Amino acid sequence: MAQVNAQLKSKRGRRYDLEFKKFALSIYFLSPRTYRELQQSIALPSVLRSLHLFTERWNILPGTNDKIFEALKLKLNSLPLIERHCVLCADEMSLKSHLFYNVSRDEIIGFEDNGDKKSCVPAKSAFVIMARSIAGEWKLPVYFCFVETTCHSNVLKNILFDIIIKLRGNTTVKFSKNHFFFGLKKSFEPCRIRGKNFYT
Repeated sequence: MAQVNAQLKSKRGRRYDLEFKKFALSIYFLSPRTYRELQQSIALPSVLRSLHLFTERWNILPGTNDKIFEALKLKLNSLPLIERHCVLCADEMSLKSHLFYNVSRDEIIGFEDNGDKKSCVPAKSAFVIMARSIAGEWKLPVYFCFVETTCHSNVLKNILFDIIIKLRGNTTVKFSKNHFFFGLKKSFEPCRIRGKNFYT
């Protein structure tokens, strides 16, 4: 019925509900080319006007976000098993300290914030962790935070375990055996969890 109503209206007069936008976004996320071909025969939201505006309204905050993992699961369901193997990569970028008031969130932005804890110290760096396919083309940031100088090893350990648990809970993701950050080994102390060696 929604398609019938949409076809009777001009492109600028069409309105789509939230569920239909989610459905359209899932198609576009799986294959932009298929989405463009389908647009020629059925009424789908405009990529630039509707879908981009729809995703811009997502409230992605520092820390891990379930929407990102849901989007990753949707993407990987269409990929062969070999392309689901991934590694975690980390990077840090210096920022110029700046505070500003976000009216919509009623919050001052620019302090240290790792998603679980926020301090009153102005942030000077952004820290990002990305999941990247070994054999495929996909990559996706799964965590970010703002820190003064660097992310401390005891905090990073908890972040890594949280991400790995979320990714391994998503049965579509397969990890390389060497998915840990070997460069961090020197600052971590060895420990054992469920019979496996980790570093804390």
